[in-house]
Amino acid sequence: MASARLLFLILMLSSVTFKTSAQRLLELECQPAAGFAGKETKISCSFKTVIGDKDITISGLVITKNGQKDVFFSWLDNVNKGDPRVKLSSRTDPSLLFTNTTVSDEGEYEYKIMTNRGMIKDGRFSLRVTARYSDPVTSWSDGIKEGGSAELYCRASGGYPEGAIHWFDTTGTNWTKNAKLDITETSDKLLTMSSTLTFTSIDLSWATFRCVVLNGKFVKEGEQTFKPIAKDAPADAVSGDKKNLTNTQIIAPVVVIGSLIVGLLFTLIIFRRRRSNQARRVSTLPILNYPGNGTENHYTEVEQGHTANPTQNGEVIKIKP
Repeated sequence: MASARLLFLILMLSSVTFKTSAQRLLELECQPAAGFAGKETKISCSFKTVIGDKDITISGLVITKNGQKDVFFSWLDNVNKGDPRVKLSSRTDPSLLFTNTTVSDEGEYEYKIMTNRGMIKDGRFSLRVTARYSDPVTSWSDGIKEGGSAELYCRASGGYPEGAIHWFDTTGTNWTKNAKLDITETSDKLLTMSSTLTFTSIDLSWATFRCVVLNGKFVKEGEQTFKPIAKDAPADAVSGDKKNLTNTQIIAPVVVIGSLIVGLLFTLIIFRRRRSNQARRVSTLPILNYPGNGTENHYTEVEQGHTANPTQNGEVIKIKP
């Protein structure tokens, strides 16, 4: 803190030594910067001068952040003070580098700089920081059944700034108006968004549901597709990155297997009937009755490999085929 005040004093005193106003000689122009949390961010700044000589060398600088009393960063004679994540690009380039940018770095800054050609007191730059939300995690309330009440949950964390979570069913209908969004902030100012979609009477034909995470610019950053499990669904059915066993997935194999069994039984019945018919054609010949002596009737005999033919006197003659 003492060194920063000393630097301020040096800058103020040195400005008196210039007979020409530094404001008229030099200007500092910085571009608005957009950084990502955890990444390096460059604040691009450059000198604008009205003099022909552009050989400008930086001898000191002080950076303060709006809303803070303490100096954010200072540099004098190659010695850094303040936030160690900040550094000057070079003694001839007033651009700055923020390493491991955090959400707390977001804001407006004042940039005072002293050079061999004058001092600039009204330099300014702004920094905006964003962080990508994690892939959403989904779940649902217990005991979901057709026509009953249900709650679907979706959560995404680690993002910034505040975004939104939208809900869609399998037909593309947006159910976000039925959902409640809660946003919490962690110690590093990153956000967690939690959305609860409530149904008083759910139609499971609306599944599959989609939970879509939007960032602060309402651009999609991630989504999760899942199917709520009905109360009588198999216990091993899960959602998210695991497969759900739906009624269709369960019934389809049963139908296929049942059809195969019925077809097999039908084929077996036909096969047995054909064999039975063939056996009858071979062994069940017409019974021929011939009058014998008296009132007795003689009948044909059939033996395997023989054909019985009656004679006029009623005797049977066996003829080999």
